[in-house]
Amino acid sequence: MSRAWMQRAKLFVLAAALGVPFAAACAASNADSNTSDGGTVSTGTDASTSADGAVVCTGSVGEGVPALQTVCGGVCVSYATDPKNCGGCGNVCPEGTVCAWGHCGKNCPIGQVPCGQTCSTLAFDSDNCGSCGTQCAKGLSCHNGSCGCATGLTYCNSACVDRKKDPSNCGACGNVCAPGARCVDGACEACPAGQDICNPGPSARCSDFKTSPVDCGSCDNACEADEICSNGTCSCGPALTKCGTACVNTKFDAANCGACGNSCSSGKCQNGQCN
Repeated sequence: MSRAWMQRAKLFVLAAALGVPFAAACAASNADSNTSDGGTVSTGTDASTSADGAVVCTGSVGEGVPALQTVCGGVCVSYATDPKNCGGCGNVCPEGTVCAWGHCGKNCPIGQVPCGQTCSTLAFDSDNCGSCGTQCAKGLSCHNGSCGCATGLTYCNSACVDRKKDPSNCGACGNVCAPGARCVDGACEACPAGQDICNPGPSARCSDFKTSPVDCGSCDNACEADEICSNGTCSCGPALTKCGTACVNTKFDAANCGACGNSCSSGKCQNGQCN
């Protein structure tokens, strides 16, 4: 197949993937042609003859879809959709399959085309982006038949990044923030005095290790829900005592009345005394 034909065929597939009914396109192609005894599609109304007697193919395979017919054995055929000349003269698709973009495959729903043994939406399939077998590079996704990054992201060094937050590509690809700095709205920014950076990267945060309940003493050292961070150490709050894994008020806790483990049989504790 010529490069020009492949480019035209790709337009046909993208049109189908974006909503031009595949079945209607095939029907239009069949309506404009007839099948000869040799299994090829005759010229019908989609052909004319030049001054030197050569066959010239014209017409289209469907509304809004470019003409994709090629001379094969002296007659016009569509390599894109003809199951008896799929992708080349005389290439017959197996029974039960259809021809789409010059490939034999499954009979797929409208808006999808067969790629091998699967049906694909070429407009959004990262493994078949725009055409069967066209895979998007790592980090890219398929949008309207072209590989690219999602809205708000930029392709930098084989990855889609947010240049507003990524300290390795802050504001521009390759602009690396200094150690201890984070990227805020595309500008490198150091943490305030007394704070350190945790989780360097797009999710970086500045923390005060002395008081942060999620970074108490060090990054990601989180205190329990009933604890506070004081001077970099997780501990129970005022008037509470650590008994096992819980912070309790020994003045009123019947299971730890006056001291950890002192259980009141009555189930009542008042000012550290069982009642």
